[in-house]
Amino acid sequence: MGVTLLTPSIDATLRDSCYGPTYLLAVGENAVFFMNVRGTLMKYDIENNTVAYSLTLFNIATEGAFAVPFTVRNKGGNLQVQAWVLDRDEAAGSRNLYLKTLTIDPSDMSTTIDDSITFSGSADLVRIGEFNNPRLLYGGVVLLGGGKEPGTTTEDYRILRINLNNKSYDGVQPDTGHNYYGAPQDFMIDQTTKNLYILTVLHEWYPGTGNTIILCDPKTLTSVSTVTNIDTGAGSYYWPVYYVDTTGKVRRIYAGTSGAATYTTKWNSIYVNNDTIVAEFTRTADSSYRDGTAGNVEFHCIGTTTDGKIALLLHNRLLISASSPGQDFTEGTTFTTTADDLTSPTKVSSQTYSVTTADTVTSLTQQFVYLSEDDWCYYLPNEMVNTTWYWGKLDLSGTGVTIDVEDPYNVILVPKTGLIPTTLTLQVTPL
Repeated sequence: MGVTLLTPSIDATLRDSCYGPTYLLAVGENAVFFMNVRGTLMKYDIENNTVAYSLTLFNIATEGAFAVPFTVRNKGGNLQVQAWVLDRDEAAGSRNLYLKTLTIDPSDMSTTIDDSITFSGSADLVRIGEFNNPRLLYGGVVLLGGGKEPGTTTEDYRILRINLNNKSYDGVQPDTGHNYYGAPQDFMIDQTTKNLYILTVLHEWYPGTGNTIILCDPKTLTSVSTVTNIDTGAGSYYWPVYYVDTTGKVRRIYAGTSGAATYTTKWNSIYVNNDTIVAEFTRTADSSYRDGTAGNVEFHCIGTTTDGKIALLLHNRLLISASSPGQDFTEGTTFTTTADDLTSPTKVSSQTYSVTTADTVTSLTQQFVYLSEDDWCYYLPNEMVNTTWYWGKLDLSGTGVTIDVEDPYNVILVPKTGLIPTTLTLQVTPL
């Protein structure tokens, strides 16, 4: 059957209350549970193709919250979530950072706040976790992106260093020569020196060279090496993405998906050697890989095939929040196979939809493809357009492609029964 488009209905209030990073909380009961960085809870029911949501997780009504989940547990069939929360209803200059604990009933999405811990630090934050950065746990320290008002001085953005022991936080700028967002991405190991680094990216809002990647000392968060010659095609606005090739080698993809939709994403396989970033190869995610005219292309590897290929489930999209594009585009989901190094793409199946200048669009970004235990099909969320949340569904039957091994970094199994929460782990790049 290949790729089909799913179009579950949503309310415009949900579309207008979300944007950008959308964190996986749990899977189970044939459903997927998300928390958007704007403090919105969402549940996609695979079996019924329906969406439920809650906009009032933290009872912050006017300006809303920034929220990033920290820990998730299954407690008596409910989800117990700890989340970092910035309350934008608090006055500028006197905002706090909170670690709130809430319980979510997955059956009706009702929530209760069980606990709230205040962390002391700078009172002038206006955002946390906004630019796709994950949460890094380093001993008793959590690293998270945060910032003041954007685009005014070189002091705007920084890595937040949250001390769990004394309930405090401070902000460190890895490179003071830029006023772009310094987002902690993941840990990487130098292949020669074996030094451990934190990879940080600065978001440059234009295509071509100049996208800045910084290797930071984990203790000081200051720059050890700054690289500006890796072209991501459009900004540097992506989660850490790994995939396993047919030889068992793990590769890390650094991709650009920000800026105008007319830009074309480039995928760079990178590693660290002799204390600097090395690009093993670069591929342009053009029309040979995917259908549709929007150039922001998220990378999702679903596994290796029985005939020795890499299987990719891709979607291309815009990057806007509750607004209209400046021109018409086609977007959608494409199933593609490639060689281990992402050469020789073969488009197997695709479906697209149209987005026009009259539509209202909210773009969501998230890490995973969801494999349903009920029908053994793959599900990938895309954008919210007007009152529809587009999802791509891949049924391998009839495609001539058989997945030998699902990719452990990109594919999440959704069980028919039970509830499996996600958890925060230390992530180190394999050699």
